[in-house]
Amino acid sequence: MDDSNIIVNTDDISIESILDTFKSYSDKKRAKDIKSAVCAQLYPDSLLARPEVDEIVDLILREDKKLGDESWLTYSKGYYSKRKRKSTPTEVPMQISEYTGRGGECAVMSELLFHNYNVNRMMIDEGVDLVAVKDNIYYYIQVKTVSMKDGKINAQINIENFDKFIGNQMRYVIVARCKDKDGQKNIFFTFTQQEISKGIYDRCVKRGERSVSIKIKFHERSGEPFMYDEKETSAKWNMNRFEL
Repeated sequence: MDDSNIIVNTDDISIESILDTFKSYSDKKRAKDIKSAVCAQLYPDSLLARPEVDEIVDLILREDKKLGDESWLTYSKGYYSKRKRKSTPTEVPMQISEYTGRGGECAVMSELLFHNYNVNRMMIDEGVDLVAVKDNIYYYIQVKTVSMKDGKINAQINIENFDKFIGNQMRYVIVARCKDKDGQKNIFFTFTQQEISKGIYDRCVKRGERSVSIKIKFHERSGEPFMYDEKETSAKWNMNRFEL
């Protein structure tokens, strides 16, 4: 079987998928071993090397190192291993990424159904996870499920997918998994393509070479959410809003 035409979905590569390659905290891997393990997770039937996977893994490892003592991995003598971290009250460790992603999609579907949208999942992932319709208007929805870390949210949108849907009824829904006094809960943020593009223009959202990064933090006293990068802007309008 010729698998040279398999398309790499970089949305599936994250720090969570890298952490999943380690069996325990004592497990140690070189960078090349992590790349091979991530590639094997995503494409178990492929025998080819995937330079795109290597590039994304290298980028994630570099960004993780910048976190210092807050990093998810430790690095010593050429080997990486998982760091034992103390959970904060707002932090929920992510589980296997496929389960997490599906859970987020189902949570969004449930909320949309409660808001009288007819909604269904796409069978093939081409940048759209859900399609919803209400009053004969169709919406395409991409869901990003992340864990809240240290009271902050960071979601990545693949740049090719983002550019591909400009001008369409596209909606991006971030599902942030976090803890509260009664257990765990989801916080939802819904953005239109235009709102994200304005955030990029206003330097509150970062557009990189490979992804659009939406970062959200909460005011210490009021709890109001803000999108931020070089500058910041309120995301209160977007929080837990399901009028697409």
